[in-house]
Amino acid sequence: MGSEAYVAFSSGSQVPPQSKGWEIKYSAGLCDGTRDMYQRSGDISYSLPTGFSYTEGLNCKWVLHGKPGTLVSLNFTHINTSKDLDFLLIYNGTGELMNDRLFNFSGIYSDNNLPRVNLTGKVTVIFKTQTEDGNGWSVNYYISSPANQYDSFKLILVFVLVAIFMAFCLVVIIQTLPKWEKLLNKRENEKIESDLPNKLRSVKLEIEREEYYIGSSPSVRVYRAILTDGHVVAVKSLSHTRREVPLEEEILIKSSHPNIVSLIGYSHDKVGRRVLIFEFMTRGSLSSNLKESGGVIGWEKRLTMALQVSSALQHLHMYSKPPICHANLNSKNIFLDDSWNAKLGGFGNAAHCRQDSLGRTNRTEMAKDVCNLGLLLMELLTGKDMDEGYDSLFGLMECISEVNALVKIHKFLDPRLEVPKEESKYMGLVKLGEVAKWCVYNCRGEVIFPNIGDVVLGLNQVKQLFQVSFPH
Repeated sequence: MGSEAYVAFSSGSQVPPQSKGWEIKYSAGLCDGTRDMYQRSGDISYSLPTGFSYTEGLNCKWVLHGKPGTLVSLNFTHINTSKDLDFLLIYNGTGELMNDRLFNFSGIYSDNNLPRVNLTGKVTVIFKTQTEDGNGWSVNYYISSPANQYDSFKLILVFVLVAIFMAFCLVVIIQTLPKWEKLLNKRENEKIESDLPNKLRSVKLEIEREEYYIGSSPSVRVYRAILTDGHVVAVKSLSHTRREVPLEEEILIKSSHPNIVSLIGYSHDKVGRRVLIFEFMTRGSLSSNLKESGGVIGWEKRLTMALQVSSALQHLHMYSKPPICHANLNSKNIFLDDSWNAKLGGFGNAAHCRQDSLGRTNRTEMAKDVCNLGLLLMELLTGKDMDEGYDSLFGLMECISEVNALVKIHKFLDPRLEVPKEESKYMGLVKLGEVAKWCVYNCRGEVIFPNIGDVVLGLNQVKQLFQVSFPH
């Protein structure tokens, strides 16, 4: 018969009482996917009753599970398939890669030519059909040492239990991590305090409440806070945990100067990390003031700020032992109090200047600070952030180099301020531009001049030209 068969049942009008119906057994010629064989011996077959054929499109698989290296024998007793269209395939292992296939049987085999196959480990038998012409095949198999069918289940169970245990450990670690971090931070802070000499230890203060952020960066955040005694302060907190004595704290304690932001003390945040507490500068940064209210910061105030910042830098370079390089001097790190006094802050990148074997200081590092001071002076003259206004910088430098600088320099001055009518003050601005240009030469790295002492001397000459009273 073909791949389809129909069974019809009809009865007459009179059915004898003893009639009990009928029953038939049939095979549809289909397979049910993969079958795993763990018995030591048995039969595998796809042989249909006489007169029936298998169907096309079959892809049946049997896996004989022998232990690795043990014998698996296949003794075929019948093969009748369509030549080169229907195939009986034998694979080593459980895959179907061409490299794993060892035998390919197709066609009709006589009793004398039926194959016998000896393999080891896992063996896969696959039957694929494209026709309905053959009547099937059969094989006897023998596994010398069958694998335990529950081994894979046990392995999966072990993996599941290990995964559950690891998940449990992870939950415990996550829950206890804040406590451990707090304990480690406490021990770290105790070590920091013991490492600092008594005269360098800052005072521990208690923060009553945090109010709002003043500024932040990827690694630092600064916010306004109120101490328990009611004082308003600025708190600097690092986003990462330090494992060494904070150099910034040590430098600031050593660098007591009226124009350096004062370090009042330290405290701990909610997770136990050490935070630094500074005096609160009510007017914020010089950068924001120049942008938002530059018109009210006159030439005298700007010159005062230049002198104050250069005095702070002179203290770091010339009077600190060993000398200190700020390494991040700009208008964003200069802060103003109620009286418009400028104070240098932002010591996160500060470090002791390197010295050679003879104790001589590496002036290249200091030259970078002087270069940045020159850019700051340019910013005070032009009212523009030098990170955004290099055209003004180079234009002003070119102007200062010309003989008729007195005529051209006003083109580059901050347009929000009136150009001084007094000749001495106008000359003072020209002189301030010359000092700025002199400092900016250090940015090139070709020569190392002037030092900060020379800059302070030049700014004092500008002060004399302005003939005004400057706060100390």
